[in-house]
Amino acid sequence: MNPTKLSVMAMGLLLTCLSLAVTARVDGLRSYISPAGSDNRPCTRNQPCRTFDGALAKTDPGGEIVALETGSYDPATVIKSITLSSAPGADVSIRVATGNAVTISGNSGDVIVLRGLRLNGPGKNVVGTNGVMFNINSPNCCVAVHVENSTISDFDRGVQMELGVASRLLVSDSVFRSNKTGIHMFVGGADGNGASIERTRFESNEVGLLHAGGNSAAVSNSVASGNGIGFLTAVVGRSNCSTPWRARIRRVSKPMAESFASRIALSPETAPVSPRVAARSVRWATTWL
Repeated sequence: MNPTKLSVMAMGLLLTCLSLAVTARVDGLRSYISPAGSDNRPCTRNQPCRTFDGALAKTDPGGEIVALETGSYDPATVIKSITLSSAPGADVSIRVATGNAVTISGNSGDVIVLRGLRLNGPGKNVVGTNGVMFNINSPNCCVAVHVENSTISDFDRGVQMELGVASRLLVSDSVFRSNKTGIHMFVGGADGNGASIERTRFESNEVGLLHAGGNSAAVSNSVASGNGIGFLTAVVGRSNCSTPWRARIRRVSKPMAESFASRIALSPETAPVSPRVAARSVRWATTWL
């Protein structure tokens, strides 16, 4: 073969290899998505994917998927430890007309973080819509979901966490607004699971937090304002149970004390019928600032 032709072919092969080296993933710990991206790309900062689900397949467990730009993104289904986050300054929204914005289907021991996201539903009266849906069944258990600096609005249920197995929900610096129920929870398993909510606002929901029994819910340094009911205890099937379930509210500002107290309620259908039973079945711990 002509030596000149061989040199040209070798140069072409070298350029192709260099191009692949530039676009290939250095590691799978951090991926990027953008409204202008494509799931056929390697999910790098320079060549982002389009969806959280597309990037999830290219990101290692324990890694992070960063939405780079302001825009609306498709719903996500999370099946392993991961962080879904927005880049600084980006207004990242997941909008749905039906179903769930984020579905959690992790495995035992997974830790899932939702950070800096805006989850938007079609309106609180559209039944079956959820901002975050826990879809975890036995034998999987003990999944921890962190919702940080996020806003969840206009869903039937902002967070739907009705589980017979142990899991944890940890919410901080977030807002639940204009949902039928901001957080609906019933969590089984050993003590230490359940929900911990801090520095969070519940605004204009029919019910801010509904605790239907099971493991504990702790709320601190948070505000419930303009809801039909801020916090509702509806201990389904346990109205005459002597074992207490725990819901603790700490650090509520004193000027809100009167209105706040009127927004804590026992479900009339399941509330214990006597003060003595009520004292055993519901335990509030309130500390004023």
